[in-house]
Amino acid sequence: MRVYRSFVQRIRDVIGRDAFLLASWGPRPELVGIIDATRLGDDGFGYGGFSQFNSFNNVVWRNDPDHIEIARADGYRSATITSLTGSLLMLTDRPDVYRTDRAEAARRTAPVLFTLPGQVYDVDPSRSGRLSMVEHEVSGSGPRPFEADQRLQQTLYQLDIARPFERWTVLARTTGAPDSLAMTELGLAPGRDYVAFDFWRKRLLGTFRDTLVAGAVDPEFQVQVVCLRERQGHPQLLATNRHVSCGGVDLERVIWSGEALEGTSRVVTGDDYELYLTAPDGWTAESVDASGAEAVQAALREGAVRVTIRGVRTGLLAWRVRFRRQR
Repeated sequence: MRVYRSFVQRIRDVIGRDAFLLASWGPRPELVGIIDATRLGDDGFGYGGFSQFNSFNNVVWRNDPDHIEIARADGYRSATITSLTGSLLMLTDRPDVYRTDRAEAARRTAPVLFTLPGQVYDVDPSRSGRLSMVEHEVSGSGPRPFEADQRLQQTLYQLDIARPFERWTVLARTTGAPDSLAMTELGLAPGRDYVAFDFWRKRLLGTFRDTLVAGAVDPEFQVQVVCLRERQGHPQLLATNRHVSCGGVDLERVIWSGEALEGTSRVVTGDDYELYLTAPDGWTAESVDASGAEAVQAALREGAVRVTIRGVRTGLLAWRVRFRRQR
């Protein structure tokens, strides 16, 4: 172990601290403090590390579940969970795949968030509990008993986001997840109303109190991402289309002025920016303004107001949606 650590330390000394160093021989405790990330399992994408080494992620190192193929049936699912858990997202499709609609799975999950685990211990300690075996393992062939499993083990993944202007929850559900969940199980306050938005299907699920009823997971995506925000008595933001975190990457500011919802977002050239808003009874979206945008449109879609801003350029975008209230 000392020889291996000294060897990798030499690599680190040569490339410097600013370079990202990924180890690729399973979980290697002897490399803690030297590497930035490590692949957790046998060759091929593996879901097991999301529960078997979840407490290690971005604490000891960044977990690498191995390469993602968005062309596969589970492309949306693997990319979504990798991004929301803050794991290493590595894509390995043929170039022509990124000219198809499947590129949306990659476009909306990058960049990967830097998230910290909510659990002190691993959900499934069966693999991390065997890390002492690493000291006596010299073979690189797998799978080995301390490496993460490749099978999908957990059906629910939750990310809580706190920004100066708002807090919200993102819940990823995979096939086999319960259709309904108590809000208290998600750490949300009982007796309050929460609006839920389906990110991938781009539709409002409704308003829920005490229990979220999310329904079946769409087999096209094999994962459902539900954005949960506490309901306000006025129009409010549900999500943006920029990232699966429902605004966690792009939103810099959001405020309700009494007659308009306005904010500032980080946008990307060539990518139409969409806002999804609520329009409670009596409220109607009247006009939209955006700095430097070529075209702005507003439409009611699946129960939510969709605002599309075209012609954006990479940088900060100021936007304002004015509402009219019927009395």
